[in-house]
Amino acid sequence: MGLSAAAALFALLVTLIAIAPGGPHSPAGYVLALACAAIQAGAIALMLRAPELSMTLGVLAGVGLELLSPGTGWLGQAAAVLAYYAMVRPPARSLWVLGVLLSGTPWKLVRGDRADVLLAAAGPALGWTLGELARR
Repeated sequence: MGLSAAAALFALLVTLIAIAPGGPHSPAGYVLALACAAIQAGAIALMLRAPELSMTLGVLAGVGLELLSPGTGWLGQAAAVLAYYAMVRPPARSLWVLGVLLSGTPWKLVRGDRADVLLAAAGPALGWTLGELARR
């Protein structure tokens, strides 16, 4: 399940990097954004073996995606990584990660408006909720 989800996330991120407005402005930017997408997608594949490391890699890669291609979503698609983290860790651990992701959402005001902030907050909240519902 992890490899297929990682492949799907990578395909989604590559598509968003290519078509979302405000994407990378140079070939080097595209290469870096694709590397960040690969790292973020790979974090899902690694989640069962090293959840904390995977979540850290997913968020850090998301920061890179946010800087290079803000149209891909809040921190890339860190909500997808959070959903997997919430499936393997109890709420006492995963809620802290949700809080960290939500605390950075005002950054969206730099390039957007209140709607962007609300969408940036809704993604991680939905990801955490879906992960909790699927938790083993």
